[in-house]
Amino acid sequence: MEDKKYLVSENLTFKEVIDKINCLDAKCVFAVDKNLKLKGSLTDGDIRRAILKKANFHTKIKKFINPNPKNLNYQDFLNKKFPKFNKENIEEYKLLPVIDKKKRVIKVLDLKKSLIKKNHNLKSYSKVPVVIMAGGKGTRLKPFTDIIPKPLIPVNGKSMIEHILEKFHEFSFKNFFLSINFKSNLVKSFFSLNKEYKIKFLHEKKPLGTAGSLKNIKLKKEKEFIVINCDTLLKINFQSLFQYHKNKKYILTIVASQQIDKIPYGVCKLNGKLELKKIDEKPSRNFFANTGCYVVNAKVLKYIKKNTKIDMDDLITLLLKKGHKIGIFPINYEEWSDLGNFKGIDNYLGTKD
Repeated sequence: MEDKKYLVSENLTFKEVIDKINCLDAKCVFAVDKNLKLKGSLTDGDIRRAILKKANFHTKIKKFINPNPKNLNYQDFLNKKFPKFNKENIEEYKLLPVIDKKKRVIKVLDLKKSLIKKNHNLKSYSKVPVVIMAGGKGTRLKPFTDIIPKPLIPVNGKSMIEHILEKFHEFSFKNFFLSINFKSNLVKSFFSLNKEYKIKFLHEKKPLGTAGSLKNIKLKKEKEFIVINCDTLLKINFQSLFQYHKNKKYILTIVASQQIDKIPYGVCKLNGKLELKKIDEKPSRNFFANTGCYVVNAKVLKYIKKNTKIDMDDLITLLLKKGHKIGIFPINYEEWSDLGNFKGIDNYLGTKD
């Protein structure tokens, strides 16, 4: 069956399914047994909700699939009796499995390809602003940054910032802003020679932190934009990230990488009298690390003072104090490379595609 790319075993882990979903436009798969009997559906949104609650990337999907996905009877398919869809519920369902009397999947219809293409309102991401924060001194990469600004540090044959621009280009994002301060003339000169990307510069006359220069961005009709540090390299679908943020209606969404912190020792648990209760042998804990990439609603800009230094963590703390909801877009630890230090660059070069 040509649609097998949309089918997965119910015994796969979230990580295995994410790797598969990231290669699909529709971001949805169907869990089946060995006889191709439909067991349920799973979208990238389902996965991230499960991980934020209690699952991790090594958890099997079996308990988290939607057991009653919308489907189409094979006879109705042959008779062209299709359900009615509009733009909203096509976004919800994305794919429609065609099943026989024994609930075996015969075919998978891609609703976007079959129905949305007839609609003139096809989504475009080319005008979504992407702000790359590249004004820092790159102290973790000294002494190289004494000569070359961090965005232009070469990694595997091309500058750090080109890696980031390429990733966004893959998903049709083309509206780039670059916030610069330290050795800004070198960065400008580089892009005056490199005509592949259209860049608008946000020039910081003084260091404004990791969020201060956002006040200078000139938005037109856009209500949401993406912010990313120039040393943050992500292997994710940026369209899925942007849509996740919009669907949740958060004022700001943080891309967070699930990390496992393993303690290589036996940890002593004590009672109130400082006496030993038990020993946990080499325990581990899961946590989400901020990757330095965000989707931001334009309402955030009113909390930033012009020409005033503010870091993103301080801005986020302020938004929480004001009662705003901030979301998390969880990703696997392997989907994030921190190129801002030598260890991160070494890890990337050792695991690159």
